[in-house]
Amino acid sequence: MTAIVLSEGECDFCGSVDPILSCDLLYRLEDITAHYFCLLFSSGLGQRGEEGEGIKGFLASDIRRELRRGARLKCVFCKKKGATVGCAEAACKKSYHLNCGAAADCMMQFFGQFKSLCSRHRGGGHRPRRSAGQPSDCTICLSPLTASRPRDPALVYTRCCEGGFHRSCVQAMAISAGRQHFRCPNCNDTETWAQAMLEAGIYIPEQDASWERQGAASGFEDVDHEPMRVCHAKLCFCSHEKGRSHHSEHGLWEILKCDSCGYKGIHAKCGGMENVADPAWHCYTCRSALRQKGQEDIIMSQTNKLWDRQMTATIKMIPGLAERLQSQGLKQRPAPRPVTEATKISYTTTFTDLIGSLLDKDDSPGDSDYESGDRSTNNLVRVDL
Repeated sequence: MTAIVLSEGECDFCGSVDPILSCDLLYRLEDITAHYFCLLFSSGLGQRGEEGEGIKGFLASDIRRELRRGARLKCVFCKKKGATVGCAEAACKKSYHLNCGAAADCMMQFFGQFKSLCSRHRGGGHRPRRSAGQPSDCTICLSPLTASRPRDPALVYTRCCEGGFHRSCVQAMAISAGRQHFRCPNCNDTETWAQAMLEAGIYIPEQDASWERQGAASGFEDVDHEPMRVCHAKLCFCSHEKGRSHHSEHGLWEILKCDSCGYKGIHAKCGGMENVADPAWHCYTCRSALRQKGQEDIIMSQTNKLWDRQMTATIKMIPGLAERLQSQGLKQRPAPRPVTEATKISYTTTFTDLIGSLLDKDDSPGDSDYESGDRSTNNLVRVDL
């Protein structure tokens, strides 16, 4: 018999209507109702069936046997029976319901043997020494990394760039991006980053990114862990009380997501794209990765749109400018920049380049189209009027 997915109901394992993650599914198999994650982390339950049998390989007879085993075990947190999840530390005898363990800072590792570790044995994970040059904010939500206690489980760190993040921000990003697009927001690393997050208890689903599966039946349509939209511009011009987190569809303050990673964003106004049809934006981290891969043309396609809009507006303001440009044989679009040296400030430096160069430092919160752009003077357009 094949299991069906329920939209609501109480799990026979954890006794709750709410899963530990919103993307978890509640299944009905014969007379059994269970969250998929409750099955995965039950210590005495194995997947003996094929993917299409029972609940993704968990057979009804095995599930009933595990429920009987759990009926003899008391949860160390709520003191009720049915505690089928046990701490993976050999010397630890703690048993608990999955939801009780999650609420009590137990760690679930969503890979391999799907181990659970109680709050005492979970360990502190990777904790780099913080230096003055490292960002003190989570670069996903741009809020401070404030620990409520030593080795706070609400914060996670990665080895690839020694960056720190809020656990909830990384988990939301992982559910939205899926395994293929899950990258470090600071350095764009994939393998080291993903392994560190798995070990820290982050669930990374093997699925397409949310922006690729829109309208498709993926089983994750109701996910409410979509990352909060935040403007990562170095200079955010939004005067709304919410500031960087203010998002208004189809207007100046619509937060456009990065076309590559899908989770960093920028206000249309802050990126100079308020009047651009079908705007596309790439965050600083993804721009660097695209350049390293020799895919500068992807970035330049949007830069050309912005340049064309700016030139069109300038030509309308100055009578005869189009003819002068043509007569002097000047380009109306900048050539791809050879990005290397630091910005040199002179009388030709534009205001936005000046502001960008002042903000262009290692702990900058993100990227903006109002940053230090062309690092050479080769693309300056001078017109004799």
